[in-house]
Formats: sequence, C-alpha cells, structure tokens
Amino acid sequence: MNTSSNLPTDLCTSLNGSLVAVKILSTSNRAKDANLLQDIITNLHSKRAQFPQYERIISQTIFKILNTVMHNPSELMHRKAHISTICGFIKYPTKDFYVLKELTKQILSMENPQNMFSLFQSFLIRAVNTYLDENFSSKDSNFQLANQLAALMKVLSPLSKTQFDKNILHDCANTLEATHPSFKGIKQLYPAYKPKKHNHVAIKEPVEIFTRIKNTAYRGKTMDWED
Repeated sequence: MNTSSNLPTDLCTSLNGSLVAVKILSTSNRAKDANLLQDIITNLHSKRAQFPQYERIISQTIFKILNTVMHNPSELMHRKAHISTICGFIKYPTKDFYVLKELTKQILSMENPQNMFSLFQSFLIRAVNTYLDENFSSKDSNFQLANQLAALMKVLSPLSKTQFDKNILHDCANTLEATHPSFKGIKQLYPAYKPKKHNHVAIKEPVEIFTRIKNTAYRGKTMDWED
C-alpha cells in the first residue's frame, strides 16, 4: 500500500487540505457548503485519474470524508457526499480490488437506495464487469466482494420495475455466475424480462440510465487497507 511518505508534496498537501476543509464544512447544512463538499470530492476523483499509482490512498481519503460527513445530521450533506462519490467512481472506474470492495461496502450502507437507483445500477454494471475482467475471484478468497455485489443486486431487485432494469439485473447475475461455480444458478433469481403476448412494451434505450444520473439529486466507515 502507498503511504503519505511516498506521495508527491502537492498531492499530499491536497489530500490533507481536503480532510481539514471537510471537517469544517461537515458542521454546516448550507447549500453553498454542500456544493463546496461536492467540489472537494470531485477534485479528489480527478486526482485518482491523474495519479493512478496512488489510487488506494486517494480513495481512502474519499472514504474518510464520507465518514466525517455522516457524523453531520444534514441530509443535504449526506446526499452530496454520496452522489459525488459514486459518480466519481463511475466516471473513473477503479480496477483496485480493495478499493472496489470498500466502495461496495460503503454503497450497501447508504440509506434510501431508491433515491439513487440509477447511480447504484450504473455502479453495479461496472463492478461486476470489472470483477470478471480483472479476475478478482483470485483475490476474493472468501468471496466477500462477490457476495457484496450479490447483496447489491438484491437491494436493486424490488426497485427494478422496467424491462430494461430487469434485464440489467439478469445480465449482471449472469456475469457474476461466470466468476465461480459457487454462484451457479444466481441468474435464475433474476430472470430476463418476458413481456406477455399481445402487449406492446416500450423498450428503454441504454442511454437513459446515464440521463437519469444527471437528474438524480446527487455513510460510511473507513477500512484498514489490506496489502
């Protein structure tokens, strides 16, 4: 794992400054301060893209910010922190196993998932594909991450009302099933949508999910990072 002693001076200053600023902002419930919080998290995601070799420690800073904000009772602050965090990881997907595991854990702890359905759905699509593409089953010895992804699918299932949404769950279950024999049959829990005969079903275009992200009103604990 990278530590602060390895970081470039500018990056180290930026991370420490972000934590100090959020500690002050987290006591506020003003919209102006919530926007500043969003800007700080968005900037940290840009740093993740700029310094991929420091992915873990920058991501850990983001999770520390989430933990700090969750001690503030302001729902506005919670929403801004949650949405900017998830959107950043959607825009700049992580390929780090430990970051993805902690992020999934953070998402599962968030309240009112119905208010962030499109974000959770977009994250799930990327996460299960990354799990397969990066062969994370070789690192996931106790299948904690895979089980977290399966748990997220269970959260999204009752919220998936349309043909498009149900088929996304089916495809994700199919991908997860391909990662290890222990998940054989999981896709049967999320059958593909089959419209009734003679019914005309309006099929949503895939781009809609990203449109919904823009229209969504953008808790978590840190973890001890594993080597």
